[in-house]
Amino acid sequence: MKRIIFILLALVSVAQAQDSAAVRSKRQPIKEFKIWYQGQLLDADNLEVDCVEDDLSTFANFKYTLTDSIGQTLAMGFLKMTGPRVQSVSDPSKPRR
Repeated sequence: MKRIIFILLALVSVAQAQDSAAVRSKRQPIKEFKIWYQGQLLDADNLEVDCVEDDLSTFANFKYTLTDSIGQTLAMGFLKMTGPRVQSVSDPSKPRR
């Protein structure tokens, strides 16, 4: 989960100037890792993130999807960010860590 949050933060920093009505999708290859899916251990190697709602100051909602190399969805879910984390990501004047 920490990997997903880190990747989400990195992807959000790429799309800082986003309109709250628009949905942007970003697919990113990631370091392959094993995920349990329907009784098998499969390799997830792509992360797709959609920002579904963002007010650019206090909250942002994301939908993430983990897929394998052929595009099969292995896991998906939603993540809500609030407070200072959103403000630090959406403010281009603040340095990234």
